[in-house]
Parts: sequence; C-alpha cells; structure tokens
Amino acid sequence: MPNRKIQAILDSLSEQDRVLVVCAYQLYDGNWDALLNDLLARLEGRPYVLKLGDKIKEDIERLHKLREIERTYKIKLGDYIKI
Repeated sequence: MPNRKIQAILDSLSEQDRVLVVCAYQLYDGNWDALLNDLLARLEGRPYVLKLGDKIKEDIERLHKLREIERTYKIKLGDYIKI
C-alpha cells in the first residue's frame, strides 16, 4: 500500500499517464529509454513497436514526467499501476 504522498501522485495521473506506465512495464520491463527510443523511431518514420495514439510528442513529454516522478520518489510506478 503506497504512503499518502505516493497515493496523491498516483491519483493525479491521467488515464494517458497510466497507459504509458503499463506499456513501459509490460512491453519494456520498465525501461523508459527503450520506450522513448521506440516513440522517437515512430516520429522519424523508422520501424517501431508501440502505437499509443497520434500525439507522440505529448507521449514523450509524459514519459519524461513519469520517469522524473520515479527518480524523485525512488519508486517504480509499474508496481502500483496495473491494468
């Protein structure tokens, strides 16, 4: 069970944030860099694995935000967010 601060962070995440976390943990074993590389490949027209939607740049910004949350609070969001 997360503490209050972590719960507040989890509660503040959008549905798109949650989907990105699940994708990162299910497809890339929580490796944000691998997910970022895949999104960048899609932007550049190279082969890619994941298609989240049409707003790749927003997904990349979201990824940076989520990765920073993990760094700051020393947590793995994938431990708390499941589909």
